Amino acid sequence: MPMFRSLDALLLASPPWYRTPLVQTTALGLVFFCVFTAYTTLQFYSASIYGPVLAANAVCAVYTSFTVSCAFAPAVANKLGCRRTMLVGIMGYAVLVLCSMGYFWHHDDDDGGDGDGDWAGLVVGGGAVLGIGAALLWTAQGRLILQYAAVADELAAADTDDRSKSSSNNSKHNSKSKSGAIISRFWSVFQCSALVGGTISFAYYNSRPTGSTALYVVFLAFILAGAVATQLLLPPSMLLRNTSTCAMQSKKSYDCEGNVTRSSTSSGDCTALLRRQALPEEDAPLLSNRTEILISPMQIEQEVVSDGESDDHNNNNNNNNNNNNNKKEAQDATSNLSWSEEARKTLALFFTSVPMLLLSVLFFYTGFNQPYQQATFGNRFFNGRTIGLELIVFHLMEVIGAIYCGRALDNGGGGGGDDERRATEEKRRCRPDGITDRRRIEDEQMDAGGGGAGHEKVSSEKASLRTRNSHRQSSIRCLVVFLLVNTAGNVLAFVHELNSVTDHAVPMDITDPQSLWPTLAFAFWGFADSQIQVYCYWLLGSLYDSAEEHSRAVGFFKCVQSLGVSIGYYLTPTSRLSAVAQLTLSSGIFVVGTALAFWQQCTTLGGSSSAP
Repeated sequence: MPMFRSLDALLLASPPWYRTPLVQTTALGLVFFCVFTAYTTLQFYSASIYGPVLAANAVCAVYTSFTVSCAFAPAVANKLGCRRTMLVGIMGYAVLVLCSMGYFWHHDDDDGGDGDGDWAGLVVGGGAVLGIGAALLWTAQGRLILQYAAVADELAAADTDDRSKSSSNNSKHNSKSKSGAIISRFWSVFQCSALVGGTISFAYYNSRPTGSTALYVVFLAFILAGAVATQLLLPPSMLLRNTSTCAMQSKKSYDCEGNVTRSSTSSGDCTALLRRQALPEEDAPLLSNRTEILISPMQIEQEVVSDGESDDHNNNNNNNNNNNNNKKEAQDATSNLSWSEEARKTLALFFTSVPMLLLSVLFFYTGFNQPYQQATFGNRFFNGRTIGLELIVFHLMEVIGAIYCGRALDNGGGGGGDDERRATEEKRRCRPDGITDRRRIEDEQMDAGGGGAGHEKVSSEKASLRTRNSHRQSSIRCLVVFLLVNTAGNVLAFVHELNSVTDHAVPMDITDPQSLWPTLAFAFWGFADSQIQVYCYWLLGSLYDSAEEHSRAVGFFKCVQSLGVSIGYYLTPTSRLSAVAQLTLSSGIFVVGTALAFWQQCTTLGGSSSAP
C-alpha cells in the first residue's frame, strides 16, 4: 500500500540512535502506553460507567473473544507482519470506546440503564470486537518484543567479540545478556499507563463517576495515536547495535545470504550505508533482510581470503541481484506458508509441545490471579476513593518488579561470559529457521584447515551447554523470588479473609491505619505479577528462535492467560464462590504452576524450539 511504502521510506532515513533495540522497545512501550491509558481508565470504573450487570457482560465478552481469537492470531501476525497486525488490533479498542460513548449518550433510553437495552448490547458487541483486536495486538507485540530481545543479545555478543579481538592482552570480555532488560523495559513503560489511569480515576471520577463526552474523545485520541505510532516501529532486521556501529565498518562484510561483499565505509558515510539497506521488510525472521552483516576490522585481519579478485567480481553481481530483490522484500515480507499451514503449525504447538504444556498452568495463573486480587479482594477491603490509590501502588510495584526481573535474568547465572558469547555467535550464524551465513562458515572452515572446524564444533557445543545451564540458574532464581513474594501477598490476604468471616469486611479508607496490611498485599502481588510476566516472555524467547514460532508461542501464552482471566472474573461474585475459596483456588493453581515451571527448567536441556 502507498501509505506503508511512504512510512517505510521515512523509516529508512531514521537516524542510527533510533535503530537500536532499546529505543525501539521504548517506542513499543509508548504505543501500549497510549492505548492502555485510555482502556485501563475505562476498565477501572466500568461498573460505575456501565452498571454492574453490563460491566460483567462486557468483560466476559472481551475475554471470551480474546481466548478464542488467540487460536488464529499467530497466523495473522505471521502473514500480515507485526506492525499491520498491531494497527488492526488497536482498532478494536477504538470500537469499544465509540460504543461506550454511544451508551453514555443514550443509556437512559435503555429501560433505565439496567444493561438489557440496545445500546447495552452494542457495548457487549464492542467488547467482543476488542477481544479479537487484543488477541492480534498482544500476539504481534509478543513476536516483536522477542525479536528485539534476540537482536539485542546477538549485538551484545558481537560487541563482546569486537572487544575481545581488539584487546592487546587477549583478555576475555564477558558477554552480558540483554533480553531481560529489553522485555522489562517494555513492561515498565506499559505499566505506566495503569499508573496514569489510576491517577485519572482517583482525581476525575471522584467528582464525575460516569465520565463525560470530552473524556471519551480524549480516550479515542490516545488510542488512535497509538495506532499511528505502530507504523513508526522498525522491524528487527533494520536495527543497529548503536550509533558507533558504522564507525566499525570494515572493508569486507557479508550479506544475508552469506555472500562476501566489499566496501570501505567510514563513520562519515553512516547515513549512506543505512540508505543502501533494504526498505524495512515487515517483521521477517531475524537478519533475513539485512543487506550487510557487519564485522570488525580485527576480524578482517584474521581472515585468510585467497580468492579476493573473484569475490570482488561476484560481489558486483550479487549487489545487482540484492538491489532487485530488496524491492520485492519490502513488499512481500510475510510468511510464505499458506493460511491453512500456519493454522496447522499453530495448533501443533498448542497441543503437542511438552514445554508449553508444562508451563500452561503457570500461564493460566497469570490471568486467573488478578480478578480475585483487584475485584474480589480490593473492592471488599477498600472504599471507592482508596481503590484508585491501591491500584497505583499495585502498578508501581509492577514497574519495580519488571526492572528487577530483567536485571536478574540478564545478570543471573554468573560466569556465562565468553561461553555465552561464543554460543550466541554460533546461534546467529546458523539459525534454525534456515537463515544461514553460509559463506562466512565456509571461510572460517578454510581458515581453520579442516581439523579446526571439528574443534570449533565441539567447543561451541560445550559453550552452548554452559550457557543453557547459566540461563537455567537465573530462571530458577527468578522463580524462587516469585514464589516467596507472591506467597507473602497470599498469606496477608488469607489473614484478612479469615478475619472478615467473623468480623464482616468493611471497606477501608487510605487514612485508616489498618489499610496498611492489605496495601502490602497489593504491593507484593504487583511485584510478583510483573516478575512472572517478564519471566514468561523471556522463557518463550529462550525456547523458540524463529519469528513465526514466537508468534505461535505468544499466542498460546495469551490464549491460556485469557482463559484464566475469563474464569477468574466469572467466579468473582461471592454468591458463586466465597472469597476464601477463591483465594484458596488461586493459591493452589499458583503452587502447581510454579512447581511445573521448576520441573520444566530442571528437565529441559533447552533453549530449543525442537524440544518435544
